[in-house]
Amino acid sequence: MHADPEVLAAVAEGLRRTGQAVDQTGGTRPLTPDAGEQTAVMAAVLAHVFDGAANLVLGMLEAADRVDTAGTRYLNQDDNAAGEIRGLF
Repeated sequence: MHADPEVLAAVAEGLRRTGQAVDQTGGTRPLTPDAGEQTAVMAAVLAHVFDGAANLVLGMLEAADRVDTAGTRYLNQDDNAAGEIRGLF
C-alpha cells in the first residue's frame, strides 16, 4: 500500500480550510425572524442548524488533525521499514 504524503497533506488542508470557512460564517448568525406565533419554533430551528454547523466545524478540524497524524505515522513507519530492508543487504 502506498499513501502519497502530498495527497494526505492536501486532504488535511482541504478539511481544515473548509472547516475554518464554515466557522467564519457563524459570526454572521442572523437574528431570529419575526414569525408571529411561530417565532419560538423558528428560533429553535435556527439554533439546531447552528449547533449542527458548529459540530460540522469541529468534526472537520478533528478529521484534518487525524489525517495529519496518520500521514506522519505512515512516513515514520515507511522510513523505518526501508531502513530495516536496507539493513538486510
